[in-house]
Amino acid sequence: MKGTYTLSRFAGIPLRVHWSFALIFLWFAYIGYDKGMDATGIIWSFIFIVILFICVVLHEYGHALVARRFNISTRDIILLPLGGLARLAGMPSNPTHELLIAIAGPLVNLAISFILCILIFIIPGISFFPDVNVDQLFGQSKDLIPIIFWLNIGLALFNMVPAFPMDGGRVLRASLSFFIPRVKATRIASLTGQIIALGFVLTGTFYTRPILALIGLFIFFTAGYEYRMIKNQQELLDKTASQLMMPDFSRLFVFDTIRVVMQKQFETGEKNFLVFDLDRGYKGMLSANAIIQAINQELYNAPVADFITPKKTFISPKTSAQEILQIFKDSSLPMLPVHSKGEIIGIIYRDQMRNYWSQGRRT
Repeated sequence: MKGTYTLSRFAGIPLRVHWSFALIFLWFAYIGYDKGMDATGIIWSFIFIVILFICVVLHEYGHALVARRFNISTRDIILLPLGGLARLAGMPSNPTHELLIAIAGPLVNLAISFILCILIFIIPGISFFPDVNVDQLFGQSKDLIPIIFWLNIGLALFNMVPAFPMDGGRVLRASLSFFIPRVKATRIASLTGQIIALGFVLTGTFYTRPILALIGLFIFFTAGYEYRMIKNQQELLDKTASQLMMPDFSRLFVFDTIRVVMQKQFETGEKNFLVFDLDRGYKGMLSANAIIQAINQELYNAPVADFITPKKTFISPKTSAQEILQIFKDSSLPMLPVHSKGEIIGIIYRDQMRNYWSQGRRT
């Protein structure tokens, strides 16, 4: 996601903010000015935004830390005008794991509300229902705690709406996946979300609430994308190496020099190569890192045999996509040669599989 800036890093996870996040402050300033709010009221509105998104960040870290327990890393957490986004490296196919990851965020908001509830009970003069006037978001400083209390209740409830990309959509999908296939469960959850989204759009349009209508449009298209992605991922898992491999690839021989490799890279754009002996027997891989190392040492006339990784890992044409993904997950191999009847007949690249899986692309 372009246009993001790193604020900090917590628990090893970068926290970033998108440039469009600043539009929220401009929007609140405009609304405040339009309603005749004084400077103090506008400043309190800005404080409200900051507090709101601190709670959103804690919500997203709830997802990220639970996902880590299931060996799913989080690339980063991004603040956007419509909320936060924890970009996980993937979602588990195990419905129990997905369910726990999905509900972790709302549970964080409920935990915050529980703590604030205790404070409201024990601190004199604080009410659950503060008298907040229109011109100043917080009527008095003591109103801050109950407002944050209700804010987190609202965040938990809104995120449990059964529509992608909200947590409720994933909870619905995970719950259905206990009884029906994941693709079908995603289809039901996607349609449910789109119906709810249309309700948001119609309500926002009828009552002149553009933000609600915008959220509805966002949910509608995101729900459709989620289904297409899961459907295409399942289609990928149903394929074998013979259907995924690229039969055309460059072959290097043990006597070729690094200079020849550089020329091959320029001509084909390939970064990694398979190396063969004079009898066309597979000897190993020449990785992009090994090539860079040789170039840095100016060993242009050195044979590639000095730099290959003599790994004999290869797969058969019948190897399933799921097995291929697992091999890449458990190793650092940049590619896998497909072996049949004593020869290499194709290659499957790590980046190729990553793109298919993360984007749900059709093969």
